[in-house]
Amino acid sequence: MSKDRNSLLWEIRSGNEKSYLFGTVHVPEKKALDKARSASEYIRRSDIFFAETDLSDISELQAYDIQLPNGQSLKSHYGAKRFTRMKSLFEKRCGFNLDAYNNIRPILTINALAESIMELDSFRPVDHYLWDIAESLNLKLGGIEKLEEQLGILKSLPLQHQYRSLHRISTNFQRFRKDIASLASLYAEEDIHRIYQRSSAKLGLSRKLMVKERNFRMAARIEKLV
Repeated sequence: MSKDRNSLLWEIRSGNEKSYLFGTVHVPEKKALDKARSASEYIRRSDIFFAETDLSDISELQAYDIQLPNGQSLKSHYGAKRFTRMKSLFEKRCGFNLDAYNNIRPILTINALAESIMELDSFRPVDHYLWDIAESLNLKLGGIEKLEEQLGILKSLPLQHQYRSLHRISTNFQRFRKDIASLASLYAEEDIHRIYQRSSAKLGLSRKLMVKERNFRMAARIEKLV
């Protein structure tokens, strides 16, 4: 465990008790998974494992209202011609079926696109990898946030901003892929400050909601757990 302030893994002490905080991120490169493997030994020292959210709830995602409101769809917003171009590009670049997300909020479609890139590169997301280890050890499992809380935040983001972001990806998909790879490199370097700066800059007006308020809420919940 590094004593550097730029570290993914932190030790939290409360009396004689020790807890560990490990930063995860959705990235497609092997070196990110290597970081998770190095941290997995601390899971084996633990009795409880909490992820950002309870990943067992992901299978129930369709039970939540993740669709576009008022009968909107990607096809109706972009128009049939532009939608078809976007669909063709995503399918060619990463095997992503945009038709399946025609009625889904764009921010979730963007997340799914990133997941598709990871699946294409044959790497499992770090948080899922660690969750599987904890589950195999029969640890008590849970999430710092509830799935409905995360979806509530995503749904509160202005739809027009979401539409623009998805279209921007379609016009420069290579940059989207490079941004993910760049994030992976920063993660491998454990440069949490630059990760924060870069991620915050991309959020713009949503930064307060997505980062500041969430971090304070999650920190308070972690404090209660430890």
